Amino acid sequence: MQDEILKFLKLKIIYLSNHSSSGNTFFLSLIDGHKNIINLPGYVNLNFIFEKNINFSNTLEKFKENNPFFFDTSRMNISTENHQGLFYLGENKDEHLFFDEKKFNNYFFSFSKNLEPTKKNILFAIYYAYSKTINREIDPLKYLIIYSYNHENTLSFLKEVNYDHLIVLTRDLIKNYASYKKKVLTKANLRKKNYLDLFDLNYLYNTSKNFFPLIRKKKTFTYLRIEDLHTNPELYMKKFCKLLNINFDLILLKSSFNNKKYNGHSWDHSTNNFKPIYGFNKNYHYRSDKIETVEKKHIIFISYFFSLNLNYIKKCSLFNHISNFFSLFLLTTNEKKMTNSKDLILKIIKLRIKYVLVFIYMYFNKNYIKKSKL
Repeated sequence: MQDEILKFLKLKIIYLSNHSSSGNTFFLSLIDGHKNIINLPGYVNLNFIFEKNINFSNTLEKFKENNPFFFDTSRMNISTENHQGLFYLGENKDEHLFFDEKKFNNYFFSFSKNLEPTKKNILFAIYYAYSKTINREIDPLKYLIIYSYNHENTLSFLKEVNYDHLIVLTRDLIKNYASYKKKVLTKANLRKKNYLDLFDLNYLYNTSKNFFPLIRKKKTFTYLRIEDLHTNPELYMKKFCKLLNINFDLILLKSSFNNKKYNGHSWDHSTNNFKPIYGFNKNYHYRSDKIETVEKKHIIFISYFFSLNLNYIKKCSLFNHISNFFSLFLLTTNEKKMTNSKDLILKIIKLRIKYVLVFIYMYFNKNYIKKSKL
């Protein structure tokens, strides 16, 4: 076992990062099971790694506290935060994930024996315990994938554990924002809460600036448009394999976790139930999702160089640039409903200043985007 552990410690690290809902769980479901890659199922919260006093003895407690349903996803339901449909697996949508917690604990401590409690070793101990619990062969493994969720979180991880590759999935930002508004509405209805209480005014800005945090910190990354993956899956999964220098396998075209069919986690308001979405859909990400004109103008202004270089929009005329700029002085419907205090008005003014600063910064760094495509 010691040789196995030493080999595991040599695995290269890939971070999967994003700043919006862009198909990351779906992407993980495609690579899940490839013999050269080990990833945890869906998003697993590993942020406890940033705590100062973290060590091998308290890691498992923190891990289970952050991920209470990790070992048995049948305990999840539609109201569970970040459930990602992991209790809705299989052909009949009635399967879940179950891992032997005692085995996991034993493998974790057998790995950590005689190792320094560095952040990297703690993360690797979790992945090793998971790999052994699901009976994965250790010898063929080459890469360990950490789904760090958003770019700020990714940058926090990078301060602790370096990387070999950083993959960013992208999606048309206008459709992404429309999807976010629907998602908030779904949560509000299911949890019987006020829509505006759940709505994040920063979301439009955070998703529209996209690569900005990574470019600002001069991080090397590779992006993949989720639309391209749906349109030509085999081509782009082969490009992914070429990037990692691993062999292409047909398993990369099957969406599953632990060999259980992944059905997505979209909600259908008309039936008040899940809307099964399996595999690739050439038209799904090209739907015409309507948002307010003001919101659209704000998104195009902030993300112009990102969206232009990724072929999400066409080149704007000077008139359109001016029009988009002056739209920043207009409030969206949600902002109008929420501007009931001076603090909130000040917050919106600060947001608009950030919009302009991101536009200027990305103008001077637009070539950084071009060279990062998969």
